[in-house]
Amino acid sequence: MASQDHSHVGDAADVSQNAEAAHYVVTAHPPGGVLLSTKCNFTGPDSTDVIIAKSQRLEIRHLSSGNEATDIGTGSTALGNTGSSPTSFSQVLSVPVNGRITALLPIKIPRSPTALLFILTDRLQFAVVGYNLGAAGTHNNPYPLQTHA
Repeated sequence: MASQDHSHVGDAADVSQNAEAAHYVVTAHPPGGVLLSTKCNFTGPDSTDVIIAKSQRLEIRHLSSGNEATDIGTGSTALGNTGSSPTSFSQVLSVPVNGRITALLPIKIPRSPTALLFILTDRLQFAVVGYNLGAAGTHNNPYPLQTHA
């Protein structure tokens, strides 16, 4: 009698299980938990900005009352109607950071009209950055931030 080889039956089941195990599903949501926040005049000399650290992302929001409209590009402020209007808290910029942010501190330098930000990560790497609208699109930099240290 001839012997029959039944090894191919188990192979098909193994391939199906291996393909199933390699399936990976991810939901891509930006970080939502606020780790740190600070208030300073980051985008302009007369602006009021709130800087929010969310894990590996830095979010810059502009705080303005309904009575004024601030042009983020120039930093100029124009008074609008004098009635009581709701406060605006619009997002100006959201920037990824290479590392988890553990410290965030605004630095006011006398020669600079705006504040700089000191950012420290969990691996003790740091950066001092400033807002510079002219820096976007230069030197492979898609964000309007300039690194000072």
